[in-house]
Amino acid sequence: MNAGNPSRSRSMVLKGLLCCALAVLSLGYLVKGYRNLILTPGDLHRRWTECRFVLHGQDPFQIFLHQYHAPDAAKNEAECDRLRRIYGTPEEPVYPPWAYAPAMLFVWAPWQMDVYYYLLIDTACIAILVTGALVIARPAAQVDKVAVALATLAIASICTTLGNGNFGLIVTAAVLLSVFFDQRNRPFAGGIFFWIAMVKPTVSLPFALVFLLQKRWKSMIVAAGLCAGSCLFPWIVDRVNPLEMMHEAVVVSQHFQGGGYGIVNWLPMLGVPDHHVTSLAAALTLIPAAIFFFFNPSLPVWKNLAILAVVGRFWAYHMAHDNIMLFFLACAVWRIFLKEMSLASTAVLLLVGASLWLPSSFTELGDVPLSRRWIHHTIGIVQHVIWLAGAGYVWRSVPGEALLPNGPTVVCEAASDGAV
Repeated sequence: MNAGNPSRSRSMVLKGLLCCALAVLSLGYLVKGYRNLILTPGDLHRRWTECRFVLHGQDPFQIFLHQYHAPDAAKNEAECDRLRRIYGTPEEPVYPPWAYAPAMLFVWAPWQMDVYYYLLIDTACIAILVTGALVIARPAAQVDKVAVALATLAIASICTTLGNGNFGLIVTAAVLLSVFFDQRNRPFAGGIFFWIAMVKPTVSLPFALVFLLQKRWKSMIVAAGLCAGSCLFPWIVDRVNPLEMMHEAVVVSQHFQGGGYGIVNWLPMLGVPDHHVTSLAAALTLIPAAIFFFFNPSLPVWKNLAILAVVGRFWAYHMAHDNIMLFFLACAVWRIFLKEMSLASTAVLLLVGASLWLPSSFTELGDVPLSRRWIHHTIGIVQHVIWLAGAGYVWRSVPGEALLPNGPTVVCEAASDGAV
């Protein structure tokens, strides 16, 4: 017993030092994120402007592509010129037709008011993610609870998505809430939150498998119905067929592939033509993922969330602010670490944690000179390898409990592996 005390003391000291470092890092990230949101919320302003054009009956994709459809082409172009003088020019429309209805929940107010309204929403989302991390990771000791909370706040993409006014925080929090409500057998609420998460399907869509693998259809039926109904919004307001708008969104997405941060960014460097990059990246990710889940259909929800976060990070165009989806991977790794406290779990925790705590400036290309971009690409590749290895570690780990203490339990491992 006495021999164990020094080990326990060292563990407490190391956890204390980690908490201090994470506290400094999270404070710096939050201050920077809130400051940038108030002063230069570039992505929020783009979405706000885009939605203003939609509300005035204009298709933002036609404007971006400079293609106005007959017979009202001249009239639409004149109206767009008028709207530009009021709201500015819509830039980089990226969302599918169903996304505009839920997006209006966040950009309905006049611009200056909307910035502070959005600040409150993102603050609530950060609180939801911290609470969710504590629920998933299940820390028992007070110092462990503090460490999990600070490790969540120190994720660099919280700063980036907060400062840009990107929807990443909202989408990740909405996915988390949709799963929690579904696990509490409240599929209507779960479906509503997943519909909100579908405002950015490149992040949220892979998480639909969490529901489908457990055959929890009701939440998905609600979400699918709301998405189908939301497609009517731009159709009625802009008189643009949702299928046509979806095609325009695919065409426009090819303009941003080179600025991404992941497989979509690296495939063109290997000589893949631009018009094949999106589909090839999706195929290289989703086909192996489908095979994996075919042979592993009964993993517990918290493992599915972690693995699908990595699938989601690989399958489509993303930038550093979208790394917030890997929050689910971090929570799963923390859960395993707190249960096992082994050398392997400690190493995985530190690697996954470091990859998410690393400032976004180390991976975003931005204005980085061409001569130095290889450094950023190398760091990005290392991050992706860590995430993939982390997903594999979560898959092979022993614990198989339900996500929530009294939620639906999924038997997922052989009895010899110790699952419950």
